[in-house]
Amino acid sequence: MLLKFLSLLIVSCFAISCGEKKSSNILKRKNEILESSKKETAQSQFPDDNAGNSETALGHFSVKFSPIQNTLIPSGGFKIFFDLSEFKIFGEIKNLKPGIKHLQAIHVNGECPNELDDLNQDGLVDFSEGFLKFGPQLIPLDGNLSTQIEGIDYGPISDEEGKYFYQKSVDSQLLEEDLIAEDDNNFDDIVKLELGDELNLQGRVVVIYNYLNEFLLESNKTFHSFTNDKKIIPIACGMIKKID
Repeated sequence: MLLKFLSLLIVSCFAISCGEKKSSNILKRKNEILESSKKETAQSQFPDDNAGNSETALGHFSVKFSPIQNTLIPSGGFKIFFDLSEFKIFGEIKNLKPGIKHLQAIHVNGECPNELDDLNQDGLVDFSEGFLKFGPQLIPLDGNLSTQIEGIDYGPISDEEGKYFYQKSVDSQLLEEDLIAEDDNNFDDIVKLELGDELNLQGRVVVIYNYLNEFLLESNKTFHSFTNDKKIIPIACGMIKKID
């Protein structure tokens, strides 16, 4: 009996140790991506797209969302109109739990995570695991698009039918001026463009988030995630594609 207990204890300790090691590796890689993104220019992310030609960075774009978690199936999309005078984004997201606040942002990278990115296999693609694919935020889609920080606490709330509509616009010059301003916080997950870089949207992704506690309530599951260092969970992601 004692031998059986000791065997179970050894197996449990090994499992915890492996989980902690995997978590450490995920967080280490996340920090490497963030540090690299802080140093590299946004132009270098897409060297073959729109280089040296501001007109090709402008235009009409679409975003079609796909779910990230297998317990929630949001759908919908955004349209983006970006010209020399205005940056405008609008769209509707459906199949959400009613009365929930959502956060959203345009991210630096061009990859969306899926269930295969649940690296610690806890049934949830958490923020750190998703970050390995979509990278830092570039434009928080909040209440004030003219600055990355002001208005960042705003998030659209799904109505009684489980959907929300989002629409915001900003003077293009104000948006780009803020994106090349000095980064006052080098330790968050929001990055700036380098001076002289264009705001290229093509190939980046938009990510929608739930707050963690709300997601756990609506999924009726309890997740024990070693890697969740944010209180938000990515629930949907879509690539920005130029349509004209």
